[in-house]
Amino acid sequence: MSTGPNSSQVPAPIGGPDASLVRDIAARTGFAPAFIWDKYARLRVSPASDLQPLIEQLLVQETFFFRHTRQWQMLRDMLGNAQPASVTAWCAGCATGEEAWSLAYLLADMRIARASILATDISPVAVATARTGRYHRMAAMGSFRDLPAFASAAFPTRQGEVWTAPANLRAIVSFDVHNLMDNPPTELPRQAVDLVFCRNTLIYFSQAAAARVLRHLAGVMRPGGLLLLGTAETAGGSPLFEPVHGDDTVLWRRTATPLSDDVA
Repeated sequence: MSTGPNSSQVPAPIGGPDASLVRDIAARTGFAPAFIWDKYARLRVSPASDLQPLIEQLLVQETFFFRHTRQWQMLRDMLGNAQPASVTAWCAGCATGEEAWSLAYLLADMRIARASILATDISPVAVATARTGRYHRMAAMGSFRDLPAFASAAFPTRQGEVWTAPANLRAIVSFDVHNLMDNPPTELPRQAVDLVFCRNTLIYFSQAAAARVLRHLAGVMRPGGLLLLGTAETAGGSPLFEPVHGDDTVLWRRTATPLSDDVA
């Protein structure tokens, strides 16, 4: 499975972090060493005894509402066909929350009777922002830059407008700090989650770390549950998932393969 800059043998650049610091960050986050060295050099950050402030600067928190609209349209169509009475979802690596609030809007708009979304991120700063549920419309490259037609009427259209998550959406979303390298959050029911988002995250991980995370995700999902990855990511090397192809996009369905049989 290809997940991005995966190399433990790329030489450290002059002026970059020492090898022990890279190992510590990689072990904590799953980031590929090449990614850590590249970001570290460009940020000109200083080593710290506490890794979290450094990790915060390494994180890529680029996100916006309904990012990759083809995926959202495909998911909407699949939910419309299935008409589930309930949906339990995990937004893993949710950054500042736009993805989680997008999903909450979609499930509410489709009148899913019982919906529950846990959204998590390694960054306490990002999670604090996500919990506010408050976003401004910017002139360009902001949180509302590419809204699909089915959601455009519900979100700001003019620069400076503010969207605040309404009570009905806040009732179904909760946020928490969680590291994807750790075991899944205890709040999630094992082998019962219907829907998992983990998008534009694994691309920065080493191959071994990405495989570990996919096992964590698969462990909470029911067979037939859906996984959404970023457009540059794939679960194609794992027997735990199979592709579901749509219009120029792909989702991943949890197979019935038990974790014990995963040899990817």
